[in-house]
Amino acid sequence: MAYSAKEIRLPMDPETFHHWLDSFANAWELREPRAVAPLLAEDVIYHETPFSESILGRDAMIVYLEKVYRTQNEPSFDYEILTETPDIGIAQWWLSFLRVPERVHIKRDGIALVALDSRGLCKTFHQWWHEQEVIDET
Repeated sequence: MAYSAKEIRLPMDPETFHHWLDSFANAWELREPRAVAPLLAEDVIYHETPFSESILGRDAMIVYLEKVYRTQNEPSFDYEILTETPDIGIAQWWLSFLRVPERVHIKRDGIALVALDSRGLCKTFHQWWHEQEVIDET
């Protein structure tokens, strides 16, 4: 991950990364895109998967999350920090939810690589995940 000499980043440490991930998980479980906005730099770069097109900027991220959250009921988000360096934090995360309108229970297991700026806002978010589907027969 390359940064320009002018860009100032917040050194990643366990407490900072834990606080950021807690806030992100809480916003996801609330299904409230506006609750994620204060966690993101205005020029955040979000990579949902390695092969998907990047989402560029906080506003685009909010629009994306509005679409995603409409397809998820009863989300549950958890994580474990794997490591952090001065530049990045890496965590494993788990998300389960009921996809609507199909009523398919989804379980995702993923890895997130996060870089924060000097204000503790997310500059880049890369993730890799896989999902399992279980059809709800009720």
